[in-house]
Amino acid sequence: MNNIKRCFILFSMMILAFSSGCQARTESYSTGKYRVTVVNSSQVPVHQIAYEMNGQSGGGMNADGSLIRQGEEMFFDFDEISGHAVWSVLDEDDATMVSDTLSFAFDEKNGMIIDIESGRDKLELTVRKP
Repeated sequence: MNNIKRCFILFSMMILAFSSGCQARTESYSTGKYRVTVVNSSQVPVHQIAYEMNGQSGGGMNADGSLIRQGEEMFFDFDEISGHAVWSVLDEDDATMVSDTLSFAFDEKNGMIIDIESGRDKLELTVRKP
């Protein structure tokens, strides 16, 4: 009888531990106070998205080195921001495809979206209105 109780308790603890690690998230995870989402809305695949703000720079690319295709998003989290940043989109050779200074325009949840769009003969960066 003692062994059955021990097995039952052990089994119950394993189920509890497993189920507590499998919770669905309804919101995206953010590590900063402000989130900028860059969406490739163009048909042109890009390799990297970079920014420069107040002498600091950073960027993002797919972890496996694959191209960022139409509809894919990159997320950038910031604890502090200035009024604007220079955003650049790079190709596979790290050549700049488009670069523009964009003012920050955050919504009530401190998020904003920048679209990479196809212009007449070039790419353009546009900020979606919150």
